[in-house]
Amino acid sequence: MIYTTKNFWEKTADTNNFLNKNYLWIARWGKNTGDIPDINSYPPLPPNGYSIKDAPDFWQFTSKGQVDGITTDVDLNLIAKNIWNEYISCYNDTYET
Repeated sequence: MIYTTKNFWEKTADTNNFLNKNYLWIARWGKNTGDIPDINSYPPLPPNGYSIKDAPDFWQFTSKGQVDGITTDVDLNLIAKNIWNEYISCYNDTYET
């Protein structure tokens, strides 16, 4: 897994080499209000020069999130649906409802 900021990724990464082998986790906070952003108005990566294969698997969208039981701000992330489905399928036998 590669964890980086949007700016560092754009300036230094060889996307063809990395994305074929690793998950991409981008930290891009925008307004950083703690609220879940509208990904259509503020996507984790800009559309210029990127294809869907370059979309991050994980997006850290704020460092000011709130979670019950934790008194300080926390980082919050969104996960791509296909990655979540892969994760859940590993535990399907254990956590049947």
